[in-house]
Amino acid sequence: MHISDTLKKLIFVVAGTLFIIYGLTKLIPYLQGPELTILSPLEGDIVATTTFQVYGKARRATVVKVQGKPVSIDPYGYFNETLVSYSPYTILVVEATDRYGKIEKIERTVTPSTN
Repeated sequence: MHISDTLKKLIFVVAGTLFIIYGLTKLIPYLQGPELTILSPLEGDIVATTTFQVYGKARRATVVKVQGKPVSIDPYGYFNETLVSYSPYTILVVEATDRYGKIEKIERTVTPSTN
């Protein structure tokens, strides 16, 4: 049984298209990198004088670190960590790293309340 040249070309085109689509599904997350959002506290917020909560969301991240310490990420990408505030201000550093090693970093400055 012989496969016609037209059918061979069609199979080649379909296989090539599938290969390109597969490659793009792997390339796009690499190009986008991790996405990090800190929901609380916001830049310049006044926080409790003892401890405060850092709450945020990471997309396309395998590791999230708050002040250099890895924290748990739930299945939806949310994380929560308790930190101690220091006078006169605390610089909060949150980093998200994706599976390709790309890092997104956010720094925030918060101030402990004076009450």
